Amino acid sequence: MTSPVTTHASPFLLALLLLLSIPVVFLLGPRLLPPKTLPAIPDADESDDLALFRRAILSSSSAKPATTSYFFHRRPRPKVAFLFLTNSDIVFSPLWEKYFHGHRQLFNLYVHADPYSVLELPPTPTFRGRFVPAKATQRASPTLVSAARRLLATALLDDPSNQFFALLSQSCIPLHPFPTMYKTLLSDNAGPHGHHRSFIEIMDNTSILHDSSLC
Repeated sequence: MTSPVTTHASPFLLALLLLLSIPVVFLLGPRLLPPKTLPAIPDADESDDLALFRRAILSSSSAKPATTSYFFHRRPRPKVAFLFLTNSDIVFSPLWEKYFHGHRQLFNLYVHADPYSVLELPPTPTFRGRFVPAKATQRASPTLVSAARRLLATALLDDPSNQFFALLSQSCIPLHPFPTMYKTLLSDNAGPHGHHRSFIEIMDNTSILHDSSLC
């Protein structure tokens, strides 16, 4: 004959064991399950990127130093290179257009768009003709790093005046007026003991890379 105590205790013990097993699953699960393998950067893309960076290095090293004569040549003002890394429409391009208005001599713009993505929204005038040769990217993978390097190298080759670099996504918007941002960059990095602060933020859940000083 089954004991009444045992009959009533069995469901309780099962529930208790189930609750105790949950932390064990969280602790041992990552060790038992095979690690997720992220797609690597293709060898051909890696070779192209390295060649592009060599060109950027050679171009920087061979550039003639700016003259110190104020009366004959005035040293060009440093520019901010805005590097857009996107795989969808740049929906905030009209807002960026207003942000850039009147400051054309202080910035350059470069866009790396996934060639396999269809961009339906026509870019505004400032974005036209600013798309760099792009290769396929994938969320939360090293291909985003490769694309960012490609943007940076292109900016270095395109204009020696590019001294500040802002890596942005299609979902970024400016929070401060352009003059405020530019003045802050110059003051933070002035002199041999400049702060050279970095504001890069990477969010794994949406694979967003942006410069939080601007977004």
